Amino acid sequence: MVTPISLPVIDTVFELLRQGQFTQAEYCARQLTQYDPQNTLAWKILGTLMMRDSDRASAALPILERARQLAPKDAETLNSLARAYQAIERLDDAIAVCTQAVALQPNSAEIWNNQGVIQHKLKQRDAALVSYDRALALKPDYVKALDNRGNVLRELDRPEDALRCHEQALALNPNNADSHNNRGIILQTLKRPQDALAAFTRALAIRPDDVQIFINQVNSLIDLARFEEAIICCNTALAINPDFADAHYNRGCVMRSMKRWNEAQTCFEKALAINPNHVGALNNHSLLLMEKGRFDDALAGFARASAIQPDVITTYSNPLFTLNYHPDKSAAEIFTS
Repeated sequence: MVTPISLPVIDTVFELLRQGQFTQAEYCARQLTQYDPQNTLAWKILGTLMMRDSDRASAALPILERARQLAPKDAETLNSLARAYQAIERLDDAIAVCTQAVALQPNSAEIWNNQGVIQHKLKQRDAALVSYDRALALKPDYVKALDNRGNVLRELDRPEDALRCHEQALALNPNNADSHNNRGIILQTLKRPQDALAAFTRALAIRPDDVQIFINQVNSLIDLARFEEAIICCNTALAINPDFADAHYNRGCVMRSMKRWNEAQTCFEKALAINPNHVGALNNHSLLLMEKGRFDDALAGFARASAIQPDVITTYSNPLFTLNYHPDKSAAEIFTS
C-alpha cells in the first residue's frame, strides 16, 4: 500500500534509480519505511537495493521479510528474498521461496534463472538445467542464464555442450568477463591450455582485479610449463588479496613443479593458515612431509583431508602411497586409524 503523501518520495526513488544513483535511492527508501511503515513498495525497493551487494544479505533479510508480510504474493519480492536466503546459505528456505515466486510469475526469466542457481547450489543439476532452459525459452539472449547453464553442463561432464553455451554468451556480449573465464575453464577441462590461457587473458583485460581469474590462468600456465609466468600471476593475485588461500596454494603448486620444495611447503602452510580445510593444500603439504620422512605428520594431514572430502579418490590413494615408505605402519593400521 502506498499512501498519497508517500507518492512524491516514491517518485523521487524511481527517478534516482533511473539515474543510477542507488545509494541515494536506498537512503530515500529507508526513510520512507520509517515514515510510512505500511508502504510495501518502500520495503521491497530497500531490500532489493541492499541485495545488489550479496555481502549485505543478512541485513537485507528482515527488510525483505517485512515486504513479504505486506505483500505475500509479490513475485519480485519473493525472488529477492530467495536470493537473500541463498546468499547466507539457507538453501532450503531459498528454494521454497523461489518456488512460490515462479508459481506466481512463471513468465519471468530472472526468477527461473534464480531458481536454477539455487538448485545448482543444492547439487540438483538436472533440475537446474530445466530451470535455465525455461529462462532461456523466455529470454534467448539471457547471457547470465547461458553461462549458468554452461557451468551445470560442465559438472554433468558435458564439456562440449558447456563450451557452446559460453560461446553463445560471448556472441551476445563479447565484453563479459565471466563468459570468457567460464570458457577458459572448459577449454582447460578439454586439455586446451593455450586456448584457455587466451580466454583468461581476455577476462582479465575486462576485469583486471579478479583474483580467481588470475588463479585460473595459473593452472593453464602450469600445464604449459611456463612456471615463472605462473609465479607472477600468483604474486599479482596476492598483491590484490593477501588472504586469498587459493593463491598461496597455487603458488605452492608452481614451486612444487619447479622442485622448490621448501618454498612450496611455506606456500601450502600459508594457505592452511588462512583456510585450515583447504583440501588441496592439506594433500600437497602432506605429500611434502612424506617426502621429508615425516610419515606420521603426513598421514595426519591426509586423514584431515579425507574427513573433509571423503568422496575423492586421492584421500585414499595418498595414505596408501605413504604406506609404501612408512617404516612402522601396516595397511591394517592405516585403514583403521
